[in-house]
Amino acid sequence: MKTGYTVIKNLFYMLFSNFVARVGSLITVVYLANILGPDGFGKLNFAAAFLGYFSVFADFGVSLLSARDLSQNREKAVEILNSTLGFKLVFSLAAFAAIALSAVFMDRDLATRKMIILYGLTIFSSGTFFLAWFFQGLERMKYLSYSFILQSFIYVFAVFAFVKSEADLIVIPALLFISQLAAVLAQFYQVKKLFPGFVLKPGFGNFREKTAKAFPVTMGHFLLIVGQSTPLVIIAFVLDDAAVGFFASAQKISVLIWEVIYTYVSVTFPALAKSFREDPEKFNRIINYSVKFASVFLMPPLLLIAVLSYSITETVYGSRFIESYWTLKIMVFLPMLMFLDALLSNALIIAHRQKTASLIKLATTVLMLVSVYFSIKPFGIAGAAFFMCLAAALNAALEYLYCRDFIKINFTESLLKPALYSSMAGGIVFYVKSLSLPLAFVLAFVFYSLTIYFFKTFSRDEIEFVKSNLRMLKSRFVDLKMES
Repeated sequence: MKTGYTVIKNLFYMLFSNFVARVGSLITVVYLANILGPDGFGKLNFAAAFLGYFSVFADFGVSLLSARDLSQNREKAVEILNSTLGFKLVFSLAAFAAIALSAVFMDRDLATRKMIILYGLTIFSSGTFFLAWFFQGLERMKYLSYSFILQSFIYVFAVFAFVKSEADLIVIPALLFISQLAAVLAQFYQVKKLFPGFVLKPGFGNFREKTAKAFPVTMGHFLLIVGQSTPLVIIAFVLDDAAVGFFASAQKISVLIWEVIYTYVSVTFPALAKSFREDPEKFNRIINYSVKFASVFLMPPLLLIAVLSYSITETVYGSRFIESYWTLKIMVFLPMLMFLDALLSNALIIAHRQKTASLIKLATTVLMLVSVYFSIKPFGIAGAAFFMCLAAALNAALEYLYCRDFIKINFTESLLKPALYSSMAGGIVFYVKSLSLPLAFVLAFVFYSLTIYFFKTFSRDEIEFVKSNLRMLKSRFVDLKMES
């Protein structure tokens, strides 16, 4: 029960901070899209996507492994922190040098190349010294949430203050770096409060051993970045900057949804790592609960966005971006598929099967990139979105195939039935929206709620699990309030 309470408590902290951060991100995305237009917005997203190839090597997979080790050896927290920072610093310097050289010799306009170099600085502020993995391993997510909120406020304020036209394009990466740096300083302040004797001394011991252990994780993360960023890069070279802007506008909404979901994945990782070793039954229960709750509560809003994609695109980005609505209609389902992929990939890593996870990712990513390249001209950017979703689904299926000896998921109850109920509710919205959109929402909500209830989607044990942990969470906050 303590594990469930910790997960829910940390999830609440991170959901709140991510809500604030994602609202801020959405505001800046909409503002920048309208200020920069499809061409400028396309250049900005091309530069950010190019950075992704190098940022994963700056981390080199050590964050996830260090979070796992920290969750199992908390008495060595300071030692793990310093050794991880030393490892990441070496790879970050190499990654930044590679970014700078690539930008200098790249066949793109000067503004794009400058943006790539400035974005390269964020390797240090969002990768090397960003301590999300440390607070994740300690299961102290409230400290991480504070830094996310700080970063969001600074970045939103700075963008509105200093970006007034496409001429200010070059300023945007610098503003992001400054806001991330403020978050890093806040995180180190919290570390010093938790460990008063902490002194920053990056360690470089066991470098070769760490590299060997982290390499499969790095390849898995790199392939994830490749899968997310390369379609955008392919579009830039095969089509034009405007097409990149259209694709990026739909992808941004998908990414915002995914980042909220990933909050849950990161919060549960330490609990999964501990229970895998100590209580395999609990490990399975967390996996199954995660799939079911994600399906039940995520599918309806995703289908709603798909049904209303035209209106949402026009409302959020304006008529200049209306070409992206079909891409949004498809890509909105990517977060759910990525959730299954991330959950099962983490399970393989926890089981020390990171090589298997990376090989699966390699095969599906290559297949996806080939499909995207040959589909862009005949099917446009919507074709790229379709094959990204297909690759994520195939990746999750293959990962589950190699997890079946220690994970058993009831996909009929946890995934297929919620998807069916959500599709029927989405159909109600589609057919009734022309009469009254509020009425369509109400009817769909009532229908979906009744199907979940009457077909007993949640068992008594699952409902009691949630109730008990919510009561513990409420009791804890009441105690804290009385103490203060």
